[in-house]
Amino acid sequence: MTLLAVYTVALSLGAFLAVALIGGQRNGPPMIALGGMGLSGALIVASWLVPVVVVTGPVLHWETFTPHAPLARWVHLLAQDIGAASATRLPLASALFALMTCGICLVFLRQMSKAGLAVVMILAVAIVVSPRMPGSDAASWSDIESRWALGLSVPLIAALCLPQGDRGAIAALLLGLGLAGLALLDPGYATGVLAVMVIALLVGRISLWQAMLALTGLTTGLVLQDSMSGPVLPWLMTAGSEPNLHLLPRVAGWFGVSVLLSLAMTGAREKGADWASWTLLLALGALAVVKDLVGLVALMPLLVAEASGMLRSATKPALAPGLWAGLSGLALVAGLAGAARDMASVLAQHLLASEVAPVAALAQTPLRDLAVVPGTPAAQQVARMKEAYEALDTLGASLPQTARIEVMGEASPFGLLFGKPDRGRVTFVVVPLSQTEASRAELLAAGYGQVTDLDHWTIWAR
Repeated sequence: MTLLAVYTVALSLGAFLAVALIGGQRNGPPMIALGGMGLSGALIVASWLVPVVVVTGPVLHWETFTPHAPLARWVHLLAQDIGAASATRLPLASALFALMTCGICLVFLRQMSKAGLAVVMILAVAIVVSPRMPGSDAASWSDIESRWALGLSVPLIAALCLPQGDRGAIAALLLGLGLAGLALLDPGYATGVLAVMVIALLVGRISLWQAMLALTGLTTGLVLQDSMSGPVLPWLMTAGSEPNLHLLPRVAGWFGVSVLLSLAMTGAREKGADWASWTLLLALGALAVVKDLVGLVALMPLLVAEASGMLRSATKPALAPGLWAGLSGLALVAGLAGAARDMASVLAQHLLASEVAPVAALAQTPLRDLAVVPGTPAAQQVARMKEAYEALDTLGASLPQTARIEVMGEASPFGLLFGKPDRGRVTFVVVPLSQTEASRAELLAAGYGQVTDLDHWTIWAR
């Protein structure tokens, strides 16, 4: 299904790009702009209606359904008012966040050509709504908040890499608010974008006054969140990020292609890209090593094509038609190759939903729309969870007087399934069978007694 979806999306995008490029430099960019805007809207609608089908993953990340990031919680609550089931709420929240990302693109990237804006918007929206596991074509829905952060990083970094243009005081403040939103999703990404902003300041892409206004907007956004929803400092302290060195060959390959293509595009113009542009592009390559930021590396040829005027329509083409079509076409393909995989992941979810039924054991729970492909590690985890869920229900875990249910050494889905708080007093402790003997003394000392012995778990209660 995934392969079929990838081929379908790739052929559709290829056919559209071919038609647009045949239109030439005068008619091609307007066609790309219209097609890009329409595709972004279609992708948001398709993701809004997509069912959650889990294909793979070493574990099913229950935390995905109860987000920890402050901004993600707000978006999920908004989605909850529209759709009830937690499984349905995931793609619904992603679609809502994609709409917000589109608005940010329109505000921050006004100086871009309409074609360039549309392509950056597709890239950002596809990252946000994709259920694809990073580095794989399989769907896991395990890292939604990080994908939102990566998608939001796209317009923020594009705005920093472009010349100052008409960026005024209000735009600089809004840039800071966007950074605040990024920090409230994933502090690690916010740190990376701040590093790009420092480099943009040093090379003159943003003035000192604009940088100060951006930092003011960042501080204002964090203070507002702190006053409305509680302290954000503990969340910001989770900014640590380890380099994903196993992704280095793939990122380096993309970076090399982007550099060569960018050199070809700048060399085709009488005036090549200045040293400031190349410094920023190299900074993106360095940032890509810190996390799986292929989406950001994909910005490189798109931004060079924008700076070279290749995505702007003109009565008199600035390049020979064949050279324009070849270079701009390669830039679009390089920039949207990753986005095509993300689009395909949304289509694959719809295709899989016709073959995979929702988990029957969860029919009466908030996860009633969750579907898991049989025989996968996630399906095995659901089977283990079902055993403990039924036993806990028999023991009275759904009663109002029952407090939090903790799983030793693993994320707990039971607070979500039974509608229990995720902090405070603990009534039941669910222990994997392999850890029972090692934990017995600790549990007895804490006043717990074993009440049930299952195939995969033991359950303890006060």
